[in-house]
Amino acid sequence: MDIIIIKNGDKLDAITPSQRIILKKVIDIGTFHVGVVRDSKTKAHLYWSATGTQITKVTGKIYCKNTSIIKPKNYYSSKTTEYKDLKGRYNLASGSTDSFKIPKSTKKVKVGKMYILQP
Repeated sequence: MDIIIIKNGDKLDAITPSQRIILKKVIDIGTFHVGVVRDSKTKAHLYWSATGTQITKVTGKIYCKNTSIIKPKNYYSSKTTEYKDLKGRYNLASGSTDSFKIPKSTKKVKVGKMYILQP
């Protein structure tokens, strides 16, 4: 899942790449990607990467859950405050979660997002 962080007046908003195509006058602040990797038949972990100009902080929530509407199940959900003090030195930050359990029978999952905060 990819999202784009834009400056909208005085605030930052997260939008999808397809939403970015229809917007004319926005300032792209950065992009965020999150994915899932199966470590074994019953374990997985999430990885993420954030890019932008002079990133100062990466914080937010990241999650993994099943795709069921009838029986929703969260496999992983956590707030993260990694990279609290980058001081604008970098244009890339990345990380990954600890392993978590996913049932062997699960074939598809949804992954959640995080926000890039900058000056």
